Amino acid sequence: MKFNTLLIIIVVVMVAITAVNMFMSLSNKLKIETIAYSSNYSYDTEGRVKMDSVMEIKFLKPQQIDGFLEQFNKSPAEKLSEFQKSLEDFSSKLGRMLTVEDFQSTATVISYNVVKVEEVAVVRGFASVNNGRVNTSLGDVELDLSGDSVLTIALPVGAKVISIDPQPTSRPADNLLIWSNAGRIKFPEVVFVVEE
Repeated sequence: MKFNTLLIIIVVVMVAITAVNMFMSLSNKLKIETIAYSSNYSYDTEGRVKMDSVMEIKFLKPQQIDGFLEQFNKSPAEKLSEFQKSLEDFSSKLGRMLTVEDFQSTATVISYNVVKVEEVAVVRGFASVNNGRVNTSLGDVELDLSGDSVLTIALPVGAKVISIDPQPTSRPADNLLIWSNAGRIKFPEVVFVVEE
């Protein structure tokens, strides 16, 4: 299993992009399923995002856990470099450069067949910016937000939302959008501006 394969699933957040669903489509070697997934995306006005993600993975073959954990023993510089490489194809599909400014990841065994993966990443260019309008769309990327899976998007304070698709399941504040137990959806396209 290549580490950058693991990174792309979690970053693009395909459980959010179902981390696991995306990974399973890339590699049939691991027999895993997602128990719970939570990801918080905080955007700025320049298209940069900070992603905080936590995912619990159940291993249907617990003997595969050791090999999975080995991928997390690399140095921070190696992880960041491999993460950047994993985004190259994704960047070309989106038509904009995604640049990793920070990446940290840990994996913890919480029972004999369950691992918790925690990721923090900062990626420049994750949203497009045109004439001050920020657009979070990731093209045709889909998420599987079934069960306990949650995606939260935080916009800058003072952001004026122009459009949202699909609509969030809750909006506790003007700049806080939450999708939970929503099934399969496309990655939310939120268009916003921050007025001076």
